[in-house]
Amino acid sequence: MKYAENLTNIIDKAFIKSITDELVDDNWRRFTDAQSLRSFTDHYKIMVSDYQELQDIKTAYPGFEDYLKILKVGPNGTWPISTVPNDQCYSVCIPIENPLLNISFFNECTPVSGVEDYIGDQFGYWESNPWATYYTGGSKVHTHILTDTSILDTSIPKQFINDTDTLCLFVLWKYHGNLEDFK
Repeated sequence: MKYAENLTNIIDKAFIKSITDELVDDNWRRFTDAQSLRSFTDHYKIMVSDYQELQDIKTAYPGFEDYLKILKVGPNGTWPISTVPNDQCYSVCIPIENPLLNISFFNECTPVSGVEDYIGDQFGYWESNPWATYYTGGSKVHTHILTDTSILDTSIPKQFINDTDTLCLFVLWKYHGNLEDFK
């Protein structure tokens, strides 16, 4: 089973970075990861309809969503093991800044109503919600380092870990199709 795979030549990272440079300001960079997820990620999306290059990619791969999301993991931050509820698709993950984010995949995890864990550098009790189902237990079966644009299986519980002293900024674009579509 494939958990994640690098994709080359599907999207111009410099183009995506130019878009994120317009949307991401210093204030957002100072938010905790939890704050940025709540107040930015789901509200400030990159709309495919606004950019011809993205429309062209979506025409070639119609399974892509109509928007991309901007996310960050703060310096030395981690997120709990999670999935998006009812998400049985893939996401193309595009590193924008600090392409050293670790994405670890787990099996035999137990979904829970909430976890005590870190989101970024903020420890707390995080309840499963419409955007995240949290898990406990399980075994790590694969780690992917986001050095380049990659496609991730979003149905598998995963954990994002930034073990560097620099913010990791990345963009996700959901894809409803098969990994083989990109071969």
